Amino acid sequence: MSFHLFWTWGAFKLPNSSLGATYNDIGDPVWKCKHCKAMMWYDERINKDKQSKNPMFALCCGNGKIQLPLLEDPPQPMRQLLFDSNSTKSKNFQVNIRSYNLMFAFTSPGAKVDTSYNTSRDPLTFRIHGQGHQLMGSLLPMANNSPKFAQLYIYDTKNEVKNRLAQNPLFNNVYYQHFVMRLEQYSGTKIILMKTIRMARDKLQPSIVCDLKLKLISDRQLDGRLYNLPNTDEVVALIVGDEHTGNKRDIEKQTGRLKRINELHPAYLPLQYPFLYPKGEDGYRPNILHKDHLNSHVAKRKKVTMREYFFVCTIEWQKRGLPHAHILIFLHPSNKYANPEDIHNIISVEIPNKDTHLELYELVNNRMIHGPCGLSNRRTPCMVDGKCIRFFPKKFQQATIVDQDGFLVYRRRNNGHMVQRY
Repeated sequence: MSFHLFWTWGAFKLPNSSLGATYNDIGDPVWKCKHCKAMMWYDERINKDKQSKNPMFALCCGNGKIQLPLLEDPPQPMRQLLFDSNSTKSKNFQVNIRSYNLMFAFTSPGAKVDTSYNTSRDPLTFRIHGQGHQLMGSLLPMANNSPKFAQLYIYDTKNEVKNRLAQNPLFNNVYYQHFVMRLEQYSGTKIILMKTIRMARDKLQPSIVCDLKLKLISDRQLDGRLYNLPNTDEVVALIVGDEHTGNKRDIEKQTGRLKRINELHPAYLPLQYPFLYPKGEDGYRPNILHKDHLNSHVAKRKKVTMREYFFVCTIEWQKRGLPHAHILIFLHPSNKYANPEDIHNIISVEIPNKDTHLELYELVNNRMIHGPCGLSNRRTPCMVDGKCIRFFPKKFQQATIVDQDGFLVYRRRNNGHMVQRY
């Protein structure tokens, strides 16, 4: 039987004869970057070949070249809804924040979605083919169509709350109606993008104007991240009549067509996440200059890259253990593991040799084996309908390959090494 096994070589790069290594503690990160105040380890300094009493660091802010703004403090009552963990309203908002955000988002998420994975009782899963993107429709829906996303701010606003709740039937009760009504009242006075959308609603009255477009402005006179928050005139503009009709990015009055919002547009994130960016803070765009003005004439790169701007991680709090972080890292092609041998150097799912690596063998045997389950033990929690939900025992695999779904199947050879479980 092939049991579950997954361990890395990184902590065990020792001679084959023994594992008699001592524990190596490099201490805490106690050195502070003088530019961004990030706490760093001494060995992360620039010029590692030189000793310094005042080390400089580049992993955090490029030694002062990258200056990103702190998140804006959200206005009340949004701050209470986001961070208060005691009130009933705040708990409701935090638990359902994705649904509420989708009710008030100006753009809709778009992708080629494959839902064929939803064949069991596991949490809902889907796979995206290609690139995810954001779409925005015309200002008004076509005849006999219900308003969606940004259209909800303009069309049939007397029934705005009802139309928003219609997107999620689970919220169609008196409590949610009242809560969404309060969110709508707050949004109208605090969210900067909504002010211009409401202006479009007022101008679209038949007696006022017959043709109107919404222009998403990508150029800023000043950097909205550092110097000032953009006002409504710097984010979107209303175009009356036939003026500037040639721009394919303009949101027209009534077409029935969806237009893709460029992911490099500075308002890309505020359009999709209005509750996280109520003040319309700019996101990433290609022309953000490095802060290092003195050396800009000799620098190889003068502008901030997307990899320097974004950092994504998720901290998962589990009841059965300590919290841990899921961090998405984008590797340069030269740093990727290009072939199975590279993977074998850092990851193994095989039982270690008991004769040559006894300590490692015992660690794996005591801490990293799943089961036994399957035919030998049908009463384990992982067994559902006679099968292990973790797909154990695994089949032997002579070499590491990539399966048809793009996942790695690690080398798991039948090398005769065994463990005994009771």
